[in-house]
Amino acid sequence: MLVDHLMVYPIKSGSSVFQDKVSVLSTGFKYDRFLALINEQKQIITAREDARLLDIESEICSDKIDFSVGENRVTCNFRCAEEVLKVLLFGSPMNVYGVNDILDKWFSNYLGYPVRLIVFNNFKKDSIAERSFVDDGAIHLVNQSSIDDLNTRLEKQSSIENFRPNIVVSGFKAYEEDKWKKIKIGKQLFEVVSKCPRCSMTSITFKDRRKNNEILKALSQYKRQENNVYFGIYLKPINEEVLHKGDKIEIIE
Repeated sequence: MLVDHLMVYPIKSGSSVFQDKVSVLSTGFKYDRFLALINEQKQIITAREDARLLDIESEICSDKIDFSVGENRVTCNFRCAEEVLKVLLFGSPMNVYGVNDILDKWFSNYLGYPVRLIVFNNFKKDSIAERSFVDDGAIHLVNQSSIDDLNTRLEKQSSIENFRPNIVVSGFKAYEEDKWKKIKIGKQLFEVVSKCPRCSMTSITFKDRRKNNEILKALSQYKRQENNVYFGIYLKPINEEVLHKGDKIEIIE
């Protein structure tokens, strides 16, 4: 009953970054989805609209993040961003900050249309991830045994990256996580706030960026509740500790 993987996604819909340890904040994992791209209509772009975002890799350093696609690289330094922008986030207007023109040009050249890189805060000290661009729950957990069971129902196997979790655990029975209400990982306490509804992102294969509708079709046969298909759970941090790969997990309730 251990943590197999810890993952963050510095840019919303970008590639995952596997971590050996990660700081837990009230809003989720530090550096998780604290950056995003917007189009000319100031709407946030996700891989639902452009699957090429999934190819944007990140390397996290203490005072910067390096982004790359193949051999093409650019650095995002954590310097104060001053330009305030009003964008639509989940249908509601929000004030965010534009990072800088150099990064805007790099991402625009890669995607082939104008975009801007935004951040919720302005990179002031200790403000990283005070807010983030997560969809619903702060932290997303999946159970490796549940993925293994799902794969027995598929011709084309799914992977953990289809579900874009923050935490992958092992040593539990398949779907045991659906019954949890409160858990402890290392010294970190979490409340389970809900099951995770799955969307079309789950269907995108990560080798060729094509859709594998078999995953959602299979899940809908045994994991559907009302109008949604659920897989994995959302966690809300109760305290703020550091998680480590290999931490033991205790089911409190």
